[in-house]
Amino acid sequence: MARLKNLTERGRETQRELRNITIQLILEKGYENVTVKDITERAGIDRSTFYLHYKDKQDLLEQNQKQVIDELFERCRQTAQMEDRLRIVFKHIAENAAIYRVMLTTEDGSALYLRMHDYIVEQLRTVMQERVAQQGLTPDVPLEMLANYYTGALRGAAVWWLAQGMPCPPEQMVRLFQRLMLQGISAVGGPPVRPEA
Repeated sequence: MARLKNLTERGRETQRELRNITIQLILEKGYENVTVKDITERAGIDRSTFYLHYKDKQDLLEQNQKQVIDELFERCRQTAQMEDRLRIVFKHIAENAAIYRVMLTTEDGSALYLRMHDYIVEQLRTVMQERVAQQGLTPDVPLEMLANYYTGALRGAAVWWLAQGMPCPPEQMVRLFQRLMLQGISAVGGPPVRPEA
C-alpha cells in the first residue's frame, strides 16, 4: 500500500507519474526487466522519494491496479442494467488502455496477475451478492464460480480487443460480448459483425 497518507497534490502527482512511467517501462521491457532504479531515473527522482510512496515495484503496480479496478466497480454500481455496466467496462478499458494492457497481458508478473484476478473476482462476487439480495433470488450456481466465469470471459474479450488495437468502439464490444455470453459457440453461425467505420 502507498505509505504516505493525506497526500498533497504534489504527492498525488508524484504517484501518478510513477505509475505512468512504470507502465511505460513494463510495456517496453517486460515486468521482470524493470527495476526501481529504471523507474526513478526516468522520473528524475531519487530512490528515497520512491520508497516514501511504495515498498517496491510490485507494491506500486498492485496499488495502482486496485485503484483502477475500484474506480471501475464504483462506476458500474451507478447502474443496474447489465448492458450499461458492460459499456462502462469497455469505455474504462479504452480510457486506461496502457494499465489494462499491463494488468491483463503481462505474463511476467504471474503472482501479481493471480492476486489481481482474485481481487476482481471478489469485487464482482460482492456486486452479485448485492444484486441477489435486492432481488430476493436464490442462485443455483455458486456466486464464486459465476464471478470467476465472468472475470475470465471479460478478460479474454478485453485481451483480444487490446491486442487488436481496439478495432471497434466500446459499444460494439458490448454487443459482441453479449452475443457470445448469450449464444456461446452458436454465435459463430450468425451474421458477421464488422468493425464500424
